Amino acid sequence: MPDRLQIQGRWYVAEDAIAAKPDDHEPWLKMRQLCEEYGVDPHRAYAAIRDGTLDARKPNGCARGYRCRRSEFARWYEEEMLAR
Repeated sequence: MPDRLQIQGRWYVAEDAIAAKPDDHEPWLKMRQLCEEYGVDPHRAYAAIRDGTLDARKPNGCARGYRCRRSEFARWYEEEMLAR
């Protein structure tokens, strides 16, 4: 069974494909912490969030304090920072 199915131009995703994502249990870490670990200027990371190249989110009800998954941050770091 395919993970996705297109019907009349709309894509539908199988429910078990959504539940089977391996990164569902990966914790969301503070952006400042990840920037310190990787040695990245936080301003550069926040610019990537605004550009949409780095997926980071704010917890519900918070006006500040972006959180990001380590795998997403590592992907962005490899693509953007090491590709130069």
